[in-house]
Amino acid sequence: MSRRRLYDAGAAVAHSPSLLPLVPAAEARISPYELDNLGVAAGDRVRVRSARGAVEVTARADHTVPRGVLAVDFNVPVPGPDGAWGPGAAALVDTTGPVTEVRLESVG
Repeated sequence: MSRRRLYDAGAAVAHSPSLLPLVPAAEARISPYELDNLGVAAGDRVRVRSARGAVEVTARADHTVPRGVLAVDFNVPVPGPDGAWGPGAAALVDTTGPVTEVRLESVG
């Protein structure tokens, strides 16, 4: 599941020094049940992988996300290993199908 945020990495926000701090870092929102099943704690770093690519984000327990579903906001940047901002869910989404299957992996 992916959605847009009011403040994301769009051109208008990215070029506005006053709005840029309002852009949140990407995170993986997951049902607490799924986190327990995977042995991942809220706040842990996880890798979300699809057929198109992979991103590393922080896991967050979210009771509104159904079991078996992972939510990452679209067009919200992900901090890379070098500290630079990289693509968020856009790097994962396969636009040729109605659903993009992803795999969640613990990091470290």
